[in-house]
Amino acid sequence: MTKLNGLEQMMRNFHQTYADVAKANSERIEKLEVSCQAALKETSQNLLEITEINKLAQSLMAKNNEINEAEARKTNAILYGIEEDDEMSTIQPIEQLMKKETVHALHKPVQAWRLGKKFEDKPRPIKLKFKDESAKWTFIKRVNNKSTRTTGIFCKVDASKTLRDQKFKLRSQVRDLTKENGQH
Repeated sequence: MTKLNGLEQMMRNFHQTYADVAKANSERIEKLEVSCQAALKETSQNLLEITEINKLAQSLMAKNNEINEAEARKTNAILYGIEEDDEMSTIQPIEQLMKKETVHALHKPVQAWRLGKKFEDKPRPIKLKFKDESAKWTFIKRVNNKSTRTTGIFCKVDASKTLRDQKFKLRSQVRDLTKENGQH
């Protein structure tokens, strides 16, 4: 019987040891789960912060690009209504326009080139680059004066797509408001 008692004692010791190990493992697993949940929560918060920082960086880059684009375009203008002639360079009709008394401008463009695809029924606009903003504005004012309105020739500032879209929205809003108020 002593052998049997010894075996029973060994079994109790084994069960006790097993229970202690199981309890210790269970506690470790609980601590790991809590630690993992905390790490997961922190990681998800970090991801949200990184996403927000990324959005801000993209916004800043877009604004920076707009500023750079505006800076590059500040001496440019777009001229409309000049007929195309394959025998003349792009700058020659502009020089002829500048010789007219109504348009006579002091500074001619530094560069000029046609924009877009060529169509038979419609002349392409001409992008003009001036040496400075003052020369650009003088040219625009002189081309757009009252005496040239009947010729179909006019000049606009070279604006970015974003700015053109914003202006279009504003004009649409003004149009809608004037319709609502009964004005034409």
